[in-house]
Amino acid sequence: SAYVAFYLNYIEAHHLQLQFRFKAAAKVLKEQVNIIVEYPAIKSNARLAGALINYAWNEIYFCNFSNALKEIEKAETLLAPQSINLYQCFETRFYSYFYLSEYENAAQYLALLKAQDDGATAEFRTGKREYHSACIAFARRDHQAVHEILRQLNPIEIDDEGWNIGMRFLFIMNDIELEKTENAVLRTENLRKHLEKLKKKTNIAK
Repeated sequence: SAYVAFYLNYIEAHHLQLQFRFKAAAKVLKEQVNIIVEYPAIKSNARLAGALINYAWNEIYFCNFSNALKEIEKAETLLAPQSINLYQCFETRFYSYFYLSEYENAAQYLALLKAQDDGATAEFRTGKREYHSACIAFARRDHQAVHEILRQLNPIEIDDEGWNIGMRFLFIMNDIELEKTENAVLRTENLRKHLEKLKKKTNIAK
């Protein structure tokens, strides 16, 4: 049935993405869009918008940022105001504009995302937005602003294997730009120890 084909496509695409086979995933996700369009039994604006968003995200993984924006434009026309999926569109736009070096547009959509952060996971999401603000500031060479943002306590630091490492790298790069060589060396050594600790933890888990 169309429902079975729809969910099988979703699972297959996710599996391909985990293998970093984004070109193959794009083909599967495009097929999913076509299934929704062709079969009235499963066709709905919300489902089609969701499929387009998934396709756009895959385009980001595939570094097709301009195409991701085109797909998001299609998705946005199908969504009601205040739809949760609309904020997924904003996030897709943020990443696409950032990697296209269109920092003004990226900052605009980041502000929209910050304004809607609420609920149980709001604190962590807000922390991600602050990190992204620091990334934009770094790209704009506003290194003092980067320093001020990163020196604040951020809830994403608890993610030892992910966001924490990203923050540490950004801090090091920013110290180098500010010519704070001693700080950069110290932070690099702390990062090395952190990664070594994570490696030991992983080995114990095995």
